Amino acid sequence: MKCRTALALGCVALALGLARARADVTADFDSLNSVLDVDAFPGIPGDGWSTEWREYVNATSPNIVTTVVSEGTAGYAPLFEGGGPYLSATIAENATDDVRYALAREHASEGVDMTSPHRIEFTIRIDEDVDSVLSTFTTYRDRYMIFDGPAGANTASSQSTWQVFAYAGAGNMAPENVVKEWSFLNGANSPSGTIDASMAVDTDVPIVTGGVYAFTIDNYPDAGLWSGSVAMLGTGYSFSKKAMGWRDSQANGSYLYFSTRSSGLDDVPPDYIPDDTRAFSLDAIRISPIAPLTPPGNLTTVAAHFDGGNTDAVVDAYRGRRGAGWNDAWTFGGSNAASTAQVVSPGKLGFDELKPGQSGAYLQVVNDHGAATSYAGVRRSYEAFDEGIDWSRDHTVRFSLRIDEDLALGFNHGDDRYQISDLNAGRFNSDASATWIVTCFGGVGDFAEADDVGVWVFYDGGRDGAGRDAALNVPSTVPVITGEVYDFVIEVDAGTRSYVATVSNDAYGSFRSGSLGWRSAADMVGGYLLFDTRSNEAGEQRAFSLDSVVIAQASRPGDANNDGRVDALDAAIVARNWLGDASGGAGAGDFNADGRVDDLDLAILAANWQGDVGAANVPEPGMLVLLAGGLVLVMWKNRRG
Repeated sequence: MKCRTALALGCVALALGLARARADVTADFDSLNSVLDVDAFPGIPGDGWSTEWREYVNATSPNIVTTVVSEGTAGYAPLFEGGGPYLSATIAENATDDVRYALAREHASEGVDMTSPHRIEFTIRIDEDVDSVLSTFTTYRDRYMIFDGPAGANTASSQSTWQVFAYAGAGNMAPENVVKEWSFLNGANSPSGTIDASMAVDTDVPIVTGGVYAFTIDNYPDAGLWSGSVAMLGTGYSFSKKAMGWRDSQANGSYLYFSTRSSGLDDVPPDYIPDDTRAFSLDAIRISPIAPLTPPGNLTTVAAHFDGGNTDAVVDAYRGRRGAGWNDAWTFGGSNAASTAQVVSPGKLGFDELKPGQSGAYLQVVNDHGAATSYAGVRRSYEAFDEGIDWSRDHTVRFSLRIDEDLALGFNHGDDRYQISDLNAGRFNSDASATWIVTCFGGVGDFAEADDVGVWVFYDGGRDGAGRDAALNVPSTVPVITGEVYDFVIEVDAGTRSYVATVSNDAYGSFRSGSLGWRSAADMVGGYLLFDTRSNEAGEQRAFSLDSVVIAQASRPGDANNDGRVDALDAAIVARNWLGDASGGAGAGDFNADGRVDDLDLAILAANWQGDVGAANVPEPGMLVLLAGGLVLVMWKNRRG
């Protein structure tokens, strides 16, 4: 009896310990202004917070007032019904140019494992005048920023991971379409943490005086991805986007930042320069664990044939729209270059079928390079999380490509090139985040030796994200000729982070590589399929046509119903056909194709099991025999009934 009691107490203690380890980390500011309670400002460490709230600023002159506002306090206005106390921050510039301020707190000591998938929720209100003619929220440097990163920052940096912005004017990271609205950063997940305007995600949620915004940030450290949503409370404005890239490829800290910046350069009628003032209120911060981000695997093929023409209303079009396994539409961008992309269909001016008998529509891309060593690309992501292939498993990528440029004119330098790759974030230029890479070089250079020029080249990377090395190029025997059409097949082996590449041409034969390593150090394939070009001189044009993009994946062994999972539904199919009819092959549970559904097929089911037993606790075949037997018994009773 004592042993049972001790065991029970031990289990209770363990359960309490696990519950504490999984406890959400919150900040509601219910303890008001205090240095004696965790849920206060500035508060003290505890309950999952490693530090008190801290403020960072790059200047000494700003007037900063940060305080908890509660019922009975002058100006009290809760952010939402039943909201209670909240934190209010006002940063007045006081005649100092370019003031950068950040309110931050670390959440890494206990409560939620920040190296695992987790959710960060908060509600923020804009309390300054951002609307009227007297507003000082007017320039690119006037902004609000929310992000995570290392300690001591007063603004977002290359070491930040996920980022949310609101810019008052257009500038380097803010194209015109995101001005005075919230925008997300779809980062490159790159060691350099570099960003450009093409990575700003347009939410169409405006930033207005008094606007109250509920944010949800789902962070996936294992994949270097994040998903974001924002809703303006009391209105119809809302937006969400899944699977965006981190800015940096590493998690560089666990400080949650609410930051502002001001320019001090606002000239407002009647012709005076007032002090810039940023002001916001904050409430309902919650950090909680979430399930890992797993691909659905409910499709075996994701394809683009461009049969929908030029529209954003049809998935299989340019630019197209999200769906059918694609995570977004086709997009283009680059550096000092402009792209013109259009679907060319039969009967349209300039239509020239890619291959005899292949008379369907195709995508034609022309990149105008406005500067030396400029780049431009067109890309699409197949990291869809509602429907699509399981891009973390083995799959093939197929496409047909024609070079439309006259290669005899200006295509003669190592920086002149056509390049195809798979990246783990939305860049328009192949970089260290690329998994597999296909290239055509115009001449010898830093990344190309003599044998690499004039033929299609594959890259045998070190799986370490290192700089590109010409010695790792694998030149094919297939020459690159203007007007010729090339069929590519990239066989991706996610388990070994390798790939096998094949290129074929009707006139010049084919070449198949051996097993090649990824360039990326990532554990999962990128999922951003990119076709880009580079130029050595300003004014050059690169041009190509693209068709028959097909990303395919065989069914997982043991997946009898082909829904992308091996679970109890598949066990039910095995049970239904146990020792009986196997004419349906794998769809009937005969996974080894020996004409029987028996214990050998159950062993395959066990080896690939993903059901409720848990992938980390793969059941023994005997256990599945019992499961199948139980299902057989249930079915027999149902039939008897």
